[in-house]
Amino acid sequence: PLVESVFPPSRATSARVVYFDDLGLIAVTDTPRTVMIVERAIEQVRDQMLQVQFFEVPLRNISAPAARDRAIELLGGAPSGGTQPNQQNQFPQFQNPAAPGQPQTGNRTSGLITNIEARLMVNAQGNALIFSGRPEELELVRQVIERIDVASRLESRSYDAGQYAEQIANLARGQGLGEVVVIDQESQNQNQFGGFVFPGQQQQSQAPDTLARGSRMIVDVRRGKIIYFGTPEQHAILARLIEDIGLESEAVTIRAYALQNADAEETADLLRQLILGQAAGGEGGSLLPTGGGQQQQPFNPFLGFQQQGGPDQGVSLFGDEYTQIVADIANNQILVRAPANLQPQYERLIGDLDMRRQQVYIRAHIVAVSNTEASRLAFETQVINAAGDPIIQTNFGLNRADGTTDISDPRQPLANLTGLTTAVIQSKYVPIIMHATATDTDSRIVSSPQLLVNDNFEASIQAIDQQPTTSTSQTTGAPSVTAFNGYEDAGTTLTVTPSISSNGWIRMEYEITLSNFTGVSTADGVPPPKQDRTVTAEAVTIPSDATIVVGGIVVEDTRNTVVKIPIIGDIPLIGHLFRDTNQNDTSAVLYVFITPYIMSDPSFQDMRLLTRGPQSEVEFPDGVPQIQPRMIDIISPAPAPRLEP
Repeated sequence: PLVESVFPPSRATSARVVYFDDLGLIAVTDTPRTVMIVERAIEQVRDQMLQVQFFEVPLRNISAPAARDRAIELLGGAPSGGTQPNQQNQFPQFQNPAAPGQPQTGNRTSGLITNIEARLMVNAQGNALIFSGRPEELELVRQVIERIDVASRLESRSYDAGQYAEQIANLARGQGLGEVVVIDQESQNQNQFGGFVFPGQQQQSQAPDTLARGSRMIVDVRRGKIIYFGTPEQHAILARLIEDIGLESEAVTIRAYALQNADAEETADLLRQLILGQAAGGEGGSLLPTGGGQQQQPFNPFLGFQQQGGPDQGVSLFGDEYTQIVADIANNQILVRAPANLQPQYERLIGDLDMRRQQVYIRAHIVAVSNTEASRLAFETQVINAAGDPIIQTNFGLNRADGTTDISDPRQPLANLTGLTTAVIQSKYVPIIMHATATDTDSRIVSSPQLLVNDNFEASIQAIDQQPTTSTSQTTGAPSVTAFNGYEDAGTTLTVTPSISSNGWIRMEYEITLSNFTGVSTADGVPPPKQDRTVTAEAVTIPSDATIVVGGIVVEDTRNTVVKIPIIGDIPLIGHLFRDTNQNDTSAVLYVFITPYIMSDPSFQDMRLLTRGPQSEVEFPDGVPQIQPRMIDIISPAPAPRLEP
């Protein structure tokens, strides 16, 4: 284009110019005067090209692409939006002319420096610019860069604006506070690698041109935040705008609520069921919102952040991706992450759940009374004729006869018979053994378990007596082996769950078991007989401070056993000599009495008074030092002297 511009307009079409790129020559055919003018023009261009150098302009405060665009704009060029110029032709002002009939190519611009777009480049090895030109042009470029490369006087601050962040930013833009850049959820999901951009995403991740100049607002729609770059005066205007709208309270905050009475884990589970719709024991401990997939919307009667309506309607609790409820078990507190305007409602709800439970002191009396009357009258007779031969003999287990004893042998009574035992053993005709005994057993067992339990909580107390048992194994050809086989338990067990009603009644679920060993052991490793008695109720309502019988068992057992010789044993009077009579009359009574006491004194004085009885009964010191009275002398001041006349 330079060579063609030398020719006059009337000669431009007739002039012949041939470019030999391989040889670096230009052939011009025209008049001598025109050829001389072309030659001088080429010499001037050649001299200027010899003065062209590459200069590096370092930057300290702004990025090189942004500085390049601003410098090109100030020097009269057209900014390229941060893209590199075509490296194949760094001097388009010296391009070859186009072929005849073809439009000229290039990017010539009129300004302070010609073709600054192609001569000012970004140094990829650092934050600097590379300028191609003469030293006098470099001075102008440096002056422009010095004006550009200054620290920004705009302050960056973050504002919590809730779900209306984008609307507030647009309203602020209308008031002249700067441009708005919106970061939506879709753009965040496309880059989940901490902001690293892959080569294929570089073009899409370029920030808009508004980020490089003036006040601007970056809106994070997902988090409800506005990041504003502006002067202190502009920040004051935006802060007043958000305050006037009253949406800053929707910022997500984390608060800890310490519990005084309730259990943190149980309370957190209850809140998650109520607010988030999660099942008991569900996962809710993560402080980060769950990402990926679709989250099922839980059922909740509340409708959103705010409900428009009358004065009684306002902010309501609800569960969303920002709401998290975590139990801090170590410190017995609950951590709640939710919008700030919802935290007061969480505080009131947790305060209602963290109320002090009333306690119930339960005193149970299990009384078991039994009476057993047993009697036995038995005769054994051996009738012998005059020749000394036996005629009749009875055996009810009173003598020592065994398989080797002859019927004519005299009978010897057993030595271990209790009660009255008499025998006629010398008579040759009517030897008689008589055994008479009567047993009267009265027993009374009183068990009084006592325990203190919170309202609607289960408590249990038990006192167990254990008897050892053994097992014997026999192997062929080896002696028997006896080993320990555990314990057999007997005792008292009380399990109770009280529930206090608003009018002072107590609804109680209980199970009472009384078991004891009766008699004595008959052999080593064999415990005495055991008797079990259990009273269970799913629900019973009783008043406080009153002893109520809640269960009882009355058992009467009458047995009359007669072992006799048929027909002869039925003869009056004489028949007693031929029979064994056993009579057993047993009666047993079991009653369960329960006395509940509601402990509701906030200063626990009722518990202290209740403790004094058992403490005094077992002579257990209370640990409170006794305060002994001490007399303190009072010194009266001496009367003031009076003046006598």
